[in-house]
Amino acid sequence: MSEMDPNNNEKPSLSPEELNEFHRLSVILTALAVALLIASVYGYSTYGGSWVDSLDEHIGEVHANRARGLVKAEFKDEAVITFKQALSVRFDDPMQRVWVSHDLGKLLIELGRHEEAIEVSKACVDLKGESGEAYSIWHKALKELHREEEALEQTRVWFTWGSKRNLTNSMAWAKFYEGTQLRKAGDDRAALEAFQEGVRIHPEGNIGNLLATAAAQLVPAKGQ
Repeated sequence: MSEMDPNNNEKPSLSPEELNEFHRLSVILTALAVALLIASVYGYSTYGGSWVDSLDEHIGEVHANRARGLVKAEFKDEAVITFKQALSVRFDDPMQRVWVSHDLGKLLIELGRHEEAIEVSKACVDLKGESGEAYSIWHKALKELHREEEALEQTRVWFTWGSKRNLTNSMAWAKFYEGTQLRKAGDDRAALEAFQEGVRIHPEGNIGNLLATAAAQLVPAKGQ
């Protein structure tokens, strides 16, 4: 029978050269697929935009992860831009928006961009899942700017915010910073009251110990 005989049931075999060529093409196609995937992720994280947002619900996470990598690599100004890109699109996990806001606020303070840190924190305080960390960042930025009266008032806004949500840990930190600001202003009696109220609200943990220690330092002065 000839090779083309239709009655021949034997399957045609590939020569070693043909097998090598098939293997080479498979490697090339796999490499191209990986390169396309990498290029897609890079495009998502670099350019963003509405077209990207419509393609992938994880785009916020992509930006955030890239920004954190830039921070580790000491490209902090670029990280700020990328964190802001992350906040401009949606997240699959809403808590990621809260954490990214915290990361950006802290980074802005580190870079001396305190006014920007305040704006980021203000935008974060009403996000679902916010625990009060945004208020802490906001307060630190005010102190760095030496806006003491505003920093004192901010602790009271912080306390009210926490009390509406029954976040006792956040309320206690607000009282600690209120007392600290009052001490700086020379009003030790009011500072002691703030510290003691904080202890009553949340006596446990690190903040409870800080409040108790701060109050104890002022007890002798109370009777003066």
